[in-house]
Amino acid sequence: TALAPNDNDTKAGLMAREAATSVSRMAYVRATPFGPTRNQAVGDGDVAMQFRSLTQGNTATCGLFDYPATPFPSQCFVRLEMHGSVVGSYRSADGVNWVLLCDQDTASWPGGRLVDNLQVGLAVSRGPQGASTTATAEFRQLLTSEQGPLPPTITSIPDQTIDEDKSTAALPFL
Repeated sequence: TALAPNDNDTKAGLMAREAATSVSRMAYVRATPFGPTRNQAVGDGDVAMQFRSLTQGNTATCGLFDYPATPFPSQCFVRLEMHGSVVGSYRSADGVNWVLLCDQDTASWPGGRLVDNLQVGLAVSRGPQGASTTATAEFRQLLTSEQGPLPPTITSIPDQTIDEDKSTAALPFL
């Protein structure tokens, strides 16, 4: 993931959720920008797993890793895995050597174990104070453990914006 520094809270990563709603139970491994951002804030440059264990519940964070100021990678590799009821999140500087950020046993969540047929996708958030109304992230090397390289396909995107853009049109993948 390569992420434009729109806001210190801009995020990009890989998300798995039970439903295509903004309040769905989910697991999300994400990165934030480092250094000066377009809105004059300073990004933390971190990678972490966020999750929502209960539908309409709060989002929690675990496995927070702050990259050191120098050198900060121009790209960040993230991985999300599910083995039984356990969801694991990983980071890598080179896409080869992986470090566990956090794992969560969803069987212990208040809403119970995550379903087996999760919706997996790429997630980007511009942050609440972003200088631009959009966020830009570049995703490469999309892989699944069972199928190898996966051609990205977007069939539809439900409107899950916060008063900035009320467009409900599906976005084309270029």
